[in-house]
Amino acid sequence: MSESITSIDNQTTVTKFNLTLKNFNYAISSCTVDIRQDSLSVFIKYPKTQQAQKLLRDMEEHIKEEISSQNPNYYFSSSIREGSRLWFKGARR
Repeated sequence: MSESITSIDNQTTVTKFNLTLKNFNYAISSCTVDIRQDSLSVFIKYPKTQQAQKLLRDMEEHIKEEISSQNPNYYFSSSIREGSRLWFKGARR
């Protein structure tokens, strides 16, 4: 998909959209973090397209590392996929 944009100088530029990244960002934007007394759960909705799913699988370790660095008082298990959901569960140290 692309979109033509005309600037003030009457120059036409074409902006291209990457649908894989759009689907990936849409799924990731609905991420939910649940912090309880002794546990922390991160819920990520799995993308619908296969290419966006592959991108998420490739980034799982980076996401886990980012969650761990943002929450140093918890340690996390590996990700768990349940249907169209991806869970990262952590317990207090």
